[in-house]
Amino acid sequence: MGFSKITLTFNDDLAINERIGFSTSVLSLEIYETWVFQRLQSKQVTQGTPTGISGERSAINFLTAFNLDFNATNQYEISRTDNVVVIESNNPNLDFSNFYNHSDFNNPIDDSTNVTELIENYTGDVLTIDDIQFLEATENTPCTHYRVEVTTSIEATSYYFSDDETVIPITSNPFYFERPRGAGFRVWVNLDDEQLVSSNTLSFISLFNTENISIVSNSSPNGGTATISLVNLIGDLGDVEYSLNNTDWQSSNVFSGLENGDYTAYVRDGFGCIASKTFVVDANNITDPFSYISKSNSIRFATQETFEPCGASVNDENTLSFQAFARNQRLAYKESQAWNSCDTIPNQLWSNYENIEVKVLKQDGTEDVVSIFQLTENIGRKDARDAISYDLGNGQTGVYFLSGNLYDYDTDVDTDTDYLLNGGLPEWGVIGNYFSIDSAWYQIVNTLYDEDLQAEVLVINAIYSGGATTNIIVKSIYNRQKFEVHEFNIVMASYNNTCFQVQITETDDRFPTKVWLSEYQNVKTEQKNTIEMISYGIDNTDVFYASGIQQKARLPIINIEGGYDQESEVNKGDTSSGLVSGSLHETNLFIIGPVTKEIYRLIVEQASNEVVIINGTYYIKNGEIEKEGPLEESNLYEVRLPMLKSRGRAYLNRDEQLLDTNDNLEVSNLVIDSDGNYMTYQ
Repeated sequence: MGFSKITLTFNDDLAINERIGFSTSVLSLEIYETWVFQRLQSKQVTQGTPTGISGERSAINFLTAFNLDFNATNQYEISRTDNVVVIESNNPNLDFSNFYNHSDFNNPIDDSTNVTELIENYTGDVLTIDDIQFLEATENTPCTHYRVEVTTSIEATSYYFSDDETVIPITSNPFYFERPRGAGFRVWVNLDDEQLVSSNTLSFISLFNTENISIVSNSSPNGGTATISLVNLIGDLGDVEYSLNNTDWQSSNVFSGLENGDYTAYVRDGFGCIASKTFVVDANNITDPFSYISKSNSIRFATQETFEPCGASVNDENTLSFQAFARNQRLAYKESQAWNSCDTIPNQLWSNYENIEVKVLKQDGTEDVVSIFQLTENIGRKDARDAISYDLGNGQTGVYFLSGNLYDYDTDVDTDTDYLLNGGLPEWGVIGNYFSIDSAWYQIVNTLYDEDLQAEVLVINAIYSGGATTNIIVKSIYNRQKFEVHEFNIVMASYNNTCFQVQITETDDRFPTKVWLSEYQNVKTEQKNTIEMISYGIDNTDVFYASGIQQKARLPIINIEGGYDQESEVNKGDTSSGLVSGSLHETNLFIIGPVTKEIYRLIVEQASNEVVIINGTYYIKNGEIEKEGPLEESNLYEVRLPMLKSRGRAYLNRDEQLLDTNDNLEVSNLVIDSDGNYMTYQ
């Protein structure tokens, strides 16, 4: 069916440079054609040879040109009878207007009557899509589908989708359908096969589940704050609401003043889907479990997990030697770490679990409980000290530190210990931490450097009241790290001539239980054909060396190849030569094996420390540690360890290691006067 129509009667054939044209209401498009001797480009009509009917040749050639220039997508139905051309629009919204016929397109004032027109625009009802609304699904689950309401200008008869052309009848206006979340759509609406309109490809409603919820929980002595964020969304969710009990809802994604404990956050989107996620408010802001054993430790441990097709997968960290991959699984050998009965082996664990139990699992099925000691006080540290506050404007206050007294946090008593920061910040002075002034708690929202004060400044949201500056006492409870360092010792004399494993079990009401299990430990009075390697250092931050810990390994030795690391500079003359300088260092290449993959890594970690002692001699690593293997489809390797004798005891100052000791560790911003002396604040 056509809608608006324009009838063009060609009373005579048109001359060269003659032009006809008219306008359409869609995009305000002007349609015109110009007569030429021969069409060479668009919007031109070949004049041609007249027929026996006046104007017919112009009508024929105009129809051809019009189809090429303006009807490539069949927007119009066009027909001709003799010298009369009829153009009908397939779009009910399109009107024709402003017809003209110029004798010379260069002189548009000169009108012609060679072509006359009759315009009959459509005045009936026009089908349009007036509104599309997304609603909560009623036929499907709201978390998998959403409901769409489509309102049209007049009631249509059917619709279909671009990705599924199944025609669905319409019996109401508006009409409804449901679509899967996470996919866009384009709907076509039909009226009696006469009018067809479509929507744009619409923004779709996002899939939404627990994985899209992220919660950051911060605690302060005046209550915890939980901030809920939505992540990895593709599409719209509408108006989102939040709740901690699935009953009382709020538009804000922040909950404050929470007591310590376990919570469940509920998030409801604007289309009825509710997803939830648990979180913890902890007095020390410890909301995620942390448990770590360095591969530098003397005894090798693996975490214990249940392997499932859609669960935990086998990897280096959760498998013991005989569980690891080997090309021939029958050749996946069980590692036994060798020890002499005189050895006492320390091991370190970094953890924020509340309860840690260490056991020796003996061959006869009995167990020995091993004492474990906490070496640090990283969590829940307390600090109280003098500070200075001043006005930053815009409702913010700045706090900075020069020097002053340190106080007992709980009693406010002066500890008779002074501090000197000279504009530096205490270790808790980082964005996100809290501190109190006169029992009111504030979160650090920013830090800045004040050139005039030559000091770093903590920024809090608080209206300042006072003079130019005010002397205050600030208090903070903070975490230096989100874990504590623990150590335990295995006294091998208790297990001579036996083989055993060590098990570490970590439990906490806040976290899932974590279990570590060691490789098998083999103890004899003397392990034949082994070397003893002891190592320690400070650059390896994988281990808390301030405790005095030293790693040890007794390794199976295949061969020791001696050699020299030699360097020399020679002066060569015409008649003589002389040695300018030279150096000579003894080396040994230790060929170790066979060992499994993770023991190979233990060797590399320990041999890379600053201090390495092999069979009582001090060494440093002298090149890349190479390996050969896996050997013969097994899980075994041969390790080539190049070491250079360090000619005397290496010196290591343990006091230089600053990681996680129990003391406050602060370095002031020292200022030097014109005489070269350090300035202090009185």
